[in-house]
Amino acid sequence: MLKFIGMCNTCSLPPEHSGEYRKNRYAHCRVQAVADGQLNGDTGESVYRVYEVKVTAETPYKGAFRGTLHMTQVYHHRMDQDRAAAAHVAGHGVVGEIMGFECLGLTIRWTDQHLGVCRWPVMPETVFQQLQFQSYGPADRQFGEIENWVTRKIKSYLAGALAEERVTGSYNLTWATTDLNMISVIIRNVFGLQGPHLDERLTSEIYYDVDLGMEIEDLTRVVLRARERWDDEVKAQLLTNLGWVDEVTELVLEHKTISGDQMRAVRRYD
Repeated sequence: MLKFIGMCNTCSLPPEHSGEYRKNRYAHCRVQAVADGQLNGDTGESVYRVYEVKVTAETPYKGAFRGTLHMTQVYHHRMDQDRAAAAHVAGHGVVGEIMGFECLGLTIRWTDQHLGVCRWPVMPETVFQQLQFQSYGPADRQFGEIENWVTRKIKSYLAGALAEERVTGSYNLTWATTDLNMISVIIRNVFGLQGPHLDERLTSEIYYDVDLGMEIEDLTRVVLRARERWDDEVKAQLLTNLGWVDEVTELVLEHKTISGDQMRAVRRYD
């Protein structure tokens, strides 16, 4: 089942296992969707895709509509959007390296995930255990290591939208939300636990939408709180490494896909 994390104003609802889905009033919408519970085999993070959604054969169903779902991935993208995407992934890659995450590759090609992907190594076993089973509490020695990893990863994700903002002049809240959704569960399993690390605003809000007839997960306050806590530090890192970010942006824009080694090769040390 797909869980939608970014919708346009013509919001469609998730497809059901039957291949049909319910919607409230629109028959066409571009959405960003994440396969609920599905993890990327390389990183342990959520896999998501962007689809063009069309619905046919609508019939009334429990106060909404039900129809056959046709989904195809969208492959077109304007050059200015390519530059914005290149800057976005460059921000991830550069700040991620500074935070201790080796970049394995960057791409702005349409993949089975999304336009604009930064690949990092698989998460440590302790982090994975906290993600899956909430194995550790604030009193455990491993918890501090997990919190450190999560905090560094949040900063790496925040860097994408901030680097993109330098190109477009506007903050891409939708993509920033998509980025943090990749690790929203582990964020909740660290900052949502009772103890000195508790920060409820770093946990998503779940509410029931009567009109849609479904639960909605809202990550808005997570993004806002993360920005409050770490934006200034991330901006400073981007500014310090501005030349590197720009070099990587141009490299990605030219080649569409580059390796981590290519990204590191254009770093200039003063």
